Amino acid sequence: MKRFFLISGILIIFSLSLSAQKRASMRFSEISYDFGNVEAKAGALSHVFAFENTGNDTLLIQLVRVSDPALTASCDKMRLGPGEKSALTVTFTPKNENGAIQSFVSLRSNDADFPVRQITLKAVVAAGARTFLDDFPEVIGNLRFKAKHIAFDQLKNTEIRTDTFRVYNAGKKPIAMQVKTPPPYLTWTIKPATLAPGKSGFIIVRYDTPKSGNWGLNYEPYPLTTDDSLNPDKTLSLGVNIVEDFSVLKEEQRNNPPKIEFAETTYEFGDLKQGVKVTHDFVFKNTGKADLVIHRTKPSCGCTIADPEKTVLKPGESSFIRVNYNTAGLLGEQHKSVMVISNDPATPMIVIAFTAKVQAD
Repeated sequence: MKRFFLISGILIIFSLSLSAQKRASMRFSEISYDFGNVEAKAGALSHVFAFENTGNDTLLIQLVRVSDPALTASCDKMRLGPGEKSALTVTFTPKNENGAIQSFVSLRSNDADFPVRQITLKAVVAAGARTFLDDFPEVIGNLRFKAKHIAFDQLKNTEIRTDTFRVYNAGKKPIAMQVKTPPPYLTWTIKPATLAPGKSGFIIVRYDTPKSGNWGLNYEPYPLTTDDSLNPDKTLSLGVNIVEDFSVLKEEQRNNPPKIEFAETTYEFGDLKQGVKVTHDFVFKNTGKADLVIHRTKPSCGCTIADPEKTVLKPGESSFIRVNYNTAGLLGEQHKSVMVISNDPATPMIVIAFTAKVQAD
């Protein structure tokens, strides 16, 4: 009997100790809100969610995160003592949304029962009429563009690809446009060549990769000459990543490819004085069964020149890429690289890199 009372007493004490434990508790008066039917671009719409720390320990809000770029959220207080109240203000700014949407705000805290609390926001957005400001956000003088840059990604060396700049005349006079003396691998077609006020047109770019002889990543700016009274000379740009088309290889070529192998892909120059010029040879070998062709070596900065000793290696042949590094104008720890593009199907692009610590002279 004594043992029974002893165990009962221990359980009661344990139970009381549990009830006395300090625990923070975040409780909201509501955890969802519906903005209802709203117009697109109606401006910022806000709602305040009130909450309280109903626990007996300090409530710490560690993170407030929104699920949608159209939402912002902030708390009046991120630290609440027992019984303290605060408010979560959520702002919804519809832009390009259309139809029924549901978004969330997540709060992470030290609430043991709900360490992550999720607040739900709803709305039905009616898309308004789009204007030329929406369709042509980029501005150069009186001309507006949907985009001023086109990316030709993973452009095969055998490929011809076409893309289009869309343009709008926001001025009050016709504007004539032309791209003068483009390289032979680029064809620019402007429709119409003279764009009337309040009208849109197209600038069509045709990239003939076999004629370019380019490899790898290239940034190519081109002047668009106009008679616009505001900023007549404008610049459009192309971002191009040209890769080898290995799909044209025959089965025998696939089974007997070239293979590039470097003795080292990193090098440390160590401590260097500012303004000195140094060199290092990155040795490599063709360990494959066909001729290895070095298409291009592209340094990461103008301070580096990378010259391959030869660009075609027979199977089993070795060579090197001489890296010339100029520390003029540089200071501190430096990390530079050279992109090597070859016809090795397994590693068509490989990066060799070097470091240096440049000290003032």
